[in-house]
Amino acid sequence: MHLSSDDVLEIIGDLAQPIQSVPFRAWGEVVSDPRSTRYQFPRTRSNIMFDEMTRIAREVIGDDQDVIEHREHGSVLWIIRERLLLRYKKLDTRRRPMNIRTQRTIDLLSQPETYRAVPLPFGPLPTAAMPRVVVGYVLNELQTDIKELLLVLTNKGVNYWEYPFAIEVAGGVVDLSSLAPGQSGLPPIQPRRRGTGDAESERETGND
Repeated sequence: MHLSSDDVLEIIGDLAQPIQSVPFRAWGEVVSDPRSTRYQFPRTRSNIMFDEMTRIAREVIGDDQDVIEHREHGSVLWIIRERLLLRYKKLDTRRRPMNIRTQRTIDLLSQPETYRAVPLPFGPLPTAAMPRVVVGYVLNELQTDIKELLLVLTNKGVNYWEYPFAIEVAGGVVDLSSLAPGQSGLPPIQPRRRGTGDAESERETGND
């Protein structure tokens, strides 16, 4: 049985709001750069966005005693309370991580078989056994703003569930417009489960 969104939110705890703020602050930095109007390819902005999210995550959660920066296959993940691996990603319009299906990206986004055998609540886990959760952002149709921010549990191209990350662990709605200038709140959507994968949606548009 896979980890539920409630399980993930319980692990994240009071780190929820700083974790949420990272993509919005990074997007604000990217679009405020005058050079952003000259980018010829979406991949350019995606790579810069990935770099900015990594830099800002180091600022807002990197010094927390419950967070460890972890590098794997050339990417950056965040170990949360020695129980969860978290990765920032851009999602496509179907809310799936955008990647080419190489073995490297499959490994990064796949759930280890070992963690499902660990009873909950569980304590510290070895990195190889930690569940992997994506904090994913979706851009609007004009690619001018972040439309949605979600927690996603995915495995080999399948989204097991998606959770609108506009809700704090305590149950209050987070006003994401306060996290970065020009950002709007998330629409009220329900967590959903997906039963089948679609390799076509996992296109590479950059590191984020």
